[in-house]
Amino acid sequence: MEVIIDDAEVRKLLKEKGSQLKNLTPAMQAVSIILHRIVMKNFDAEGRPKKWAPLAPSTIASKRRRHGTLPPILVDSGTLRRSIHENYSHNHAEVATPMKYAKYLQFGTRKMPARPFLVVPDSDMPMIVDVLRRYLEK
Repeated sequence: MEVIIDDAEVRKLLKEKGSQLKNLTPAMQAVSIILHRIVMKNFDAEGRPKKWAPLAPSTIASKRRRHGTLPPILVDSGTLRRSIHENYSHNHAEVATPMKYAKYLQFGTRKMPARPFLVVPDSDMPMIVDVLRRYLEK
């Protein structure tokens, strides 16, 4: 599953300074690490910047029966969260999951609300811009 975040400030910065460098891989690696941390925060907060819709009562009851307690909204076995991994190259950074069901959680279905976890809140974009700016201004 792929969700693209296209930030105008990042594009402008890369356009202005990126041609001066032959290899942006170290910067993209740093950005991918930040993206991973952001997604983990999304899981921990149960949605950012907007909280995810609460679970249906039947889902709550099912999780309580299986676990004895109520785990976080998008955590059942923990497989999805653990599957989030970083990818980067000389010109891109991303986090991804190979879990096929992730798209249903991210975008929702007719019967289930979207609970987007692969999201970069606007409040987190300055971290990414700062990393790129520091790297490009070296």
